Parts: sequence; structure tokens; C-alpha cells
Amino acid sequence: MAKLPFDPERTLTYMQQLSEALRTYDLRDYMLLKSRIPGPRSKHKDLPEIDYGTVRVGRGYGLGMCVSYRFFKEDVEMISDLVHGDIDDHMEAKRKKTAARQDKQFRKLHIELKTRLSYGGACEP
Repeated sequence: MAKLPFDPERTLTYMQQLSEALRTYDLRDYMLLKSRIPGPRSKHKDLPEIDYGTVRVGRGYGLGMCVSYRFFKEDVEMISDLVHGDIDDHMEAKRKKTAARQDKQFRKLHIELKTRLSYGGACEP
């Protein structure tokens, strides 16, 4: 695996949190963190590693230490391009697939309720 170089001049650019990067670019945690192990069915195991990313945040009042991960947006976008290609097309296809699945579930539920009502009421199964 190739490693992405850390450039200290970029430290003032926008940094993205792990959860935001995973949600926005439809990535998995093992794609960004080298400490996470991909599962047996996972794809894209040969992505470049990001050497930085861990920020320890101390919390007072007995809450202990929290670990926060932050990445440069350009590095997350580069990994997203390697995984999905065009992210806009990928997210649009994902939205359409989700809408079709929800529509199918709604139609199934609607037909089931319609059948129950035709046999004497919704209270009777």
C-alpha cells in the first residue's frame, strides 16, 4: 500500500471528521484508517494509507479521553475517487436505489393493509 505524504503547509486547510467523511463520500472506516481491518466480503483493500488523522481530545469531569479522527478533504476525495469514480453519480444512484426500495416496502405494506381492511377491519390479523 502506498502512503499519502503529510504536507505541513496544508495544515490550515479544511479538515474533515471521520463520521462526516464516511457519510458524505459513502466510505467505510477501513478505507481511511489503517488500524481497522477489512472484513472478508470487503472490497478495495489496496487503497493508499493516510498516516495522520488521530487527534486525542481530553474531556474533563470524569469522561476520560476521546479519540477524534480528522482528515484533509483532498485526501478523502482522492480515496473516494479510487473507490467510486464520480461521487455525484454514485450518490445519485444510491439515492434512486434507496427510493425504489422504500417505494417497494410502502406498496407491500399498502397492499397488506388493504387486504386486512377488506376482510373485516384492521384490528383482525
